[in-house]
Amino acid sequence: MTGQEFIASLSPVAHRIMSIYQFKEEKPIALHITDNTEKPCFMVNDDPNCYPLYINPDALGPMAEKAFIHQFCHCVQIEEQFPFVRSKTPDDPQTVQLAHAINSLVLDMFVNHVLNDNGYPKDVKKLEALYTELHFRFRYFTEKKLPITADNQVYAEYIYATQIARVYMELDSKRARALQKEVAVFSKETKLYAGIFINTIKAYPYDTHVGCHYIFDHLVDQLKLSDVLEIGHIKKPADEAAATEEVNAPDNVMPLNNSDSEE
Repeated sequence: MTGQEFIASLSPVAHRIMSIYQFKEEKPIALHITDNTEKPCFMVNDDPNCYPLYINPDALGPMAEKAFIHQFCHCVQIEEQFPFVRSKTPDDPQTVQLAHAINSLVLDMFVNHVLNDNGYPKDVKKLEALYTELHFRFRYFTEKKLPITADNQVYAEYIYATQIARVYMELDSKRARALQKEVAVFSKETKLYAGIFINTIKAYPYDTHVGCHYIFDHLVDQLKLSDVLEIGHIKKPADEAAATEEVNAPDNVMPLNNSDSEE
């Protein structure tokens, strides 16, 4: 199968989504079939004339179309110059991981909105697995009287907070509140940060670059991360030849209201 054949095989729903964004006629997606099984669908923003997107339909099976549209939506965000947060010290893997977790949470809100509104199913099993993993991990930390940074993750409170927020936004708010109560036993900061993520994303429109800028600006300020993170805008290679932004499907996303977190 070629990239063109894959696009031709997409459903009318997928073609309708793609037709909404007419700018793609000027800078098209260059779809390549890959045998990569670790990253079966990804895009690298390194070409001024097109969006190189790679997909492994065999590995993705029936989820291939959803994965493609997911990456298509990230192309839209690049085209419209959505902001993102980045580490001020890109050689520090911990701050890079922190930035990725926050970007995944915020930028995927728009992507998931498009997917859900057009009838693509949620990956409920993956979300259930995330909830279960967090539940048992928090129980382990409590029983062993370990700090949340026991895995040598300096920013563990923030990263776990994004995961709790994902459960809230995409799976079940009640279970997310339960996770907040569990984590508060040994890390009140994580419970608080989860509430900040949720409140902030609910407060601003995540489907515009202006709204996302407000979200990131508020998060960096409220989470007191201005020393390690800064806000940037995805550059199109035509504007900045050195720009190379890889956009991967986010792993965890979601937010909690402070009012919810205090229950």
